[in-house]
Amino acid sequence: MGTVSFPANKIHRQNELDSCVPWRFYALDQASCLTLAHCLLDNGAGNVTEDSTIIRMLAAAGSVVLSTWLPEPDHSSKAQHMNEEHLAGTAAAVQNLLLAGEARDLQTYWSSGGVLASSECFKLCGIPTEQKLLGAIFMFPPKQTAPLTFTKANCATNAAHRIAGARGYH
Repeated sequence: MGTVSFPANKIHRQNELDSCVPWRFYALDQASCLTLAHCLLDNGAGNVTEDSTIIRMLAAAGSVVLSTWLPEPDHSSKAQHMNEEHLAGTAAAVQNLLLAGEARDLQTYWSSGGVLASSECFKLCGIPTEQKLLGAIFMFPPKQTAPLTFTKANCATNAAHRIAGARGYH
């Protein structure tokens, strides 16, 4: 019985996040989370309001990691099998991140992301459109030194530029 090899598709190796693993992590610090919340409100993406859960989560988080995966470009049965593997691998990577956060006394929360999967959000965060959002991992510091205040009025003028600095990992 021979070994079946599934080499990484070229879409996994096309930019600075050059890796054969099918997942990518985009880390947003607290300032970027607030900026993203402001941008979502300003752009009207997903009909969010200041009272929307996603806006409140972004405002409260110390950081957020957007986890994406790279689907195979064709629709063959082999590609479908590989996509199932990609999803499982990405889910395992997310679970490891959740466990690592908890081990460091960070409260973590996983969300499917909702409006964070929008093309507007991908553009703001520099996520290539061929990637698919698996979810958002919200991380909260063990102690908050000061309460966060969030209003649409305190939106940064250069919001999109600040978010574009999101760091990607694989």
